[in-house]
Amino acid sequence: REKQNQVVKTVFKKAIKDTKKNPSVKKVSIAFKIIDKATKKGIIHKNKASRIKSRMTKLANNAKKGRVSIKKV
Repeated sequence: REKQNQVVKTVFKKAIKDTKKNPSVKKVSIAFKIIDKATKKGIIHKNKASRIKSRMTKLANNAKKGRVSIKKV
C-alpha cells in the first residue's frame, strides 16, 4: 500500500510540475484527474486539492490571455 501511495504521489507532483511549466487546457484537465485520484485515495486533503485546482485554472486562464505568471502552486 505504501508503494502504491508513493507512486500516486509521484505522478501527482509530476503532473503539477508539468502544468506549471506549460499551462494548457489539456494539461490542466489531465492534472485534475490525477489530483482527484490522489484525493479519493486519501493521499492529499480535499481542501488542498481544491486549492491546487483553483490555482492551476487561474494559471491556465492567464496563459490563454497571454499573461503568464508562475507562482508557487
